[in-house]
Amino acid sequence: MQDEVREKSVALTIKVGKAGGRLTAGLLKWAIRKYMAQAQNPKIHHGKQTVKQLVSQGAGVQNIEITDKNIK
Repeated sequence: MQDEVREKSVALTIKVGKAGGRLTAGLLKWAIRKYMAQAQNPKIHHGKQTVKQLVSQGAGVQNIEITDKNIK
C-alpha cells in the first residue's frame, strides 16, 4: 500500500515538473517576443520632452535663432 502511494506521488511530482517546465519555457518565449517587438518599434514620446528624448528619436538636433520678431 505504501509503495503504491509513493509511486503515485513520484509520478505526480514528475508530471507537475514537466508542466512547470513547459510553462516556464512558454513564458520565456512570450517575454522574448515582447522584447523584440518593442526593440523594433521604440516608444515615441509626445508632449514635453527632454533633449535626450529628442535626440534618441533620431530626428536630429537643430539650432533656432531667436529674435525679437519670433518671441512672444
